[in-house]
Amino acid sequence: MNDLYVIIINYNSASDSIECISEFEGFFDKRIRCIVVDNESTDDSRFVLKKTGLFSAVSENCKSKIVETSEYNNFLVLANKNYGYAGGVNIVLSVLLEYNITCQVLLLNPDIRIDKKSIMEMARVNNSIPDSCVGASVYSYCNRRTLCYYGGAYLTFYGKPKYTRQKNKTNDFLAGGCILFHSDVIRINGLFPCGYFLYWEEADWCVSFVQKKGKMLVAYNAIAYDKGGVSINRKSSFAHYHYTYGAILFITKYRKNRLIYLYVWLFIKILANLLLGKKDVSSSLIKAIKDCN
Repeated sequence: MNDLYVIIINYNSASDSIECISEFEGFFDKRIRCIVVDNESTDDSRFVLKKTGLFSAVSENCKSKIVETSEYNNFLVLANKNYGYAGGVNIVLSVLLEYNITCQVLLLNPDIRIDKKSIMEMARVNNSIPDSCVGASVYSYCNRRTLCYYGGAYLTFYGKPKYTRQKNKTNDFLAGGCILFHSDVIRINGLFPCGYFLYWEEADWCVSFVQKKGKMLVAYNAIAYDKGGVSINRKSSFAHYHYTYGAILFITKYRKNRLIYLYVWLFIKILANLLLGKKDVSSSLIKAIKDCN
């Protein structure tokens, strides 16, 4: 296996980030570094993370630490604002690019649990096929027999993503919560797009890579478990806003001839939430549409 950089974006989810890092402790060596980027959490995450003793270094400037070859196996980066998923990931990826660091990269959400064997399997699949990104078989953390998806999702005729639950079905993109790739992919495809904030940025990045002849693969024998969104309530108006905003940006960019179907679906969703008395959700959807136009 090549050197591996594990990137975890933390936002108000210190306990899960600590649990996630702790699972790596048993197989950390000099080839594996775990970098937690705290996206200016509004709770006590920074205090909790710093006092664990898990980090060899804590810095507002990850550049000086990433390029060092000493014993900094895992360290904490304190972002000066909430950059969202893409911006947080790019803090580290930009340094890998700038200093021409050759390695494999594993993007991992703090609510994902994965063991050493599965990571090694993802790395093996990635090494076996050039210009590839690799996802895992992701199951529910609470009910471990329930499959969430194989790798990621595919886009329907209408442009709506559907989780892939059939083996050997081609993914249009991999879920950003658990995706492994070689640093060469960053040089080919660039950093993650920052026009999004919370959703769709990995979809944009993956689809862009596929257009450059990149491959979306799944290591079916690599098993990960998803605890289901610990840093944000996926049913909140905040989540609905960013999902909708991102969907409009993505469909406009890659499936513009399907945009009308998205607006019809959003219109129905707005009405349905009004009828259910969820005015905050309907308002967030309307605001997302306005902000994109």
